[in-house]
Amino acid sequence: MPIDFDNDLILITAASGRQASGLLPRLASKAKHLRLQCVSDSSRQRLEKEYPQAEVIQTTFASIDNAKKLLHNVSVCFLVSPAFELRETQCGINMIDAARENARNGGPFKHMIHSSVIHPCLRALTHHDAKRLIEEALVESKLPYTILQPTHQMDVVPIKLLVQQEEIVFKARFNPSTKMSFVNCHDLGEAVFNIINDLDSHQYATYQLISTRTPLDYHEAMAEVSKVVGKKVRVEEMTLDETIKDFRSSLPKSMSEVEREAVVASWARMIVHYQEHGLLGNYNSLKMLLGREPLGYREWVEMQLKS
Repeated sequence: MPIDFDNDLILITAASGRQASGLLPRLASKAKHLRLQCVSDSSRQRLEKEYPQAEVIQTTFASIDNAKKLLHNVSVCFLVSPAFELRETQCGINMIDAARENARNGGPFKHMIHSSVIHPCLRALTHHDAKRLIEEALVESKLPYTILQPTHQMDVVPIKLLVQQEEIVFKARFNPSTKMSFVNCHDLGEAVFNIINDLDSHQYATYQLISTRTPLDYHEAMAEVSKVVGKKVRVEEMTLDETIKDFRSSLPKSMSEVEREAVVASWARMIVHYQEHGLLGNYNSLKMLLGREPLGYREWVEMQLKS
């Protein structure tokens, strides 16, 4: 069923996160009814300020009751599950079950767009495996769906802060010679908007989301930054202990010790995997969804520094 931007309620989960950053400005200019889910006070305050016309709900969907409240009267959901969360799989399944109940009881639910991850078959990566199980539940749900499989994000590099250094040093959290296919959140957001705008054309599809035509390692990526700013960017590899310490310090203080250690362990497995194995895929699906060439690494850097 096609989207009705005047009447349909669209739910975006993790609305304060990177994946929503390229989507919300587009949706807010067209959709009259938006519901934005976030977890923290600061995220709620920022979203309420930036999108005053939207309904902002500060909650998790770790319980089925919360998921039902989030999906009440919703027609389309862009589902981003909480990565590395101990209950990520259950969170995703809660949303699927709540959407099924919505549709089964005569509600307006039309379509679930699930942001999964490239190669969910990689069981060594626990957050990939969690999303694999969500994909399985969605495929078996009988709901209309689209599954997106984004790769490693360019946006994990804080370009504006990086280039402010007098001597620019990029500290790689894993082997900087590992080849990666990259996506940027500008392209990702535009692709999701295009899917929402034409739901019927993307029903039951699964798309890899990759912006780079060919894989890059971080030496090559930082060489592109050097060309844009006219200064050499030196690449240094952090030790695993340094990387884990840095990541641990970024976790919310409200997180329990059990949760913290589980998240750190899952994240460390990812870093160890990246020492030898990248995430490689093909950009043709994203090119088709955009109707244009996706942004390469240099073009993304240029856009970030102009914004």
